[in-house]
Amino acid sequence: MTPEEAASVLGVPLTATADDVDRVYTWRVGSLGPGDTARREALTQARAVLLRGPSRQRTGAIVAWSLGGVLGVMALLAVVAVVTTSVFGLGPGGAAAPQRSGEPAPLNSSAYDGVSVQYAGDGWSFILTSPRDCPAAKVVVGFADASGQDTIDQLTDTAPLQAGIAYTYTAPDGASVHQYAHIDEIVCHAM
Repeated sequence: MTPEEAASVLGVPLTATADDVDRVYTWRVGSLGPGDTARREALTQARAVLLRGPSRQRTGAIVAWSLGGVLGVMALLAVVAVVTTSVFGLGPGGAAAPQRSGEPAPLNSSAYDGVSVQYAGDGWSFILTSPRDCPAAKVVVGFADASGQDTIDQLTDTAPLQAGIAYTYTAPDGASVHQYAHIDEIVCHAM
């Protein structure tokens, strides 16, 4: 795998620091399902290629957090689980999603930081389309017990968005005990 391919697989710029590579790697691996070994191996290989590259700075905090693996991700999720004033389906409040059982719901569409968000019609999946490259866009998913209800807890994740290419983002299983999900925020920024 070339460094360019590795950066694409991991969703980071080729110039990302070791800290950024580790942070995105930890997020991506933490959001994988238990049977997604091929994706886990691809992410691990991409991380190794990028960390072997030109001199990259590393901090002890990121190294320790990376070694914490899933426990580190779970701790971070606990920190970001805050109540917001976002309302389902109302402008910046996000696109409401139905129960995980597949109960149909109307497709809602909205935009955050220029990124178009549309409910994909299945579970906690959303279609994200950005007008510009966002290799590690911050995605904040809100969860609630009913459509139209304020956010009860949140998940902060990243998504590798490419200009003009639709990306299907799915919140990981087990991210919340609540049945409904929506996008609270997307921030498209360079690392």
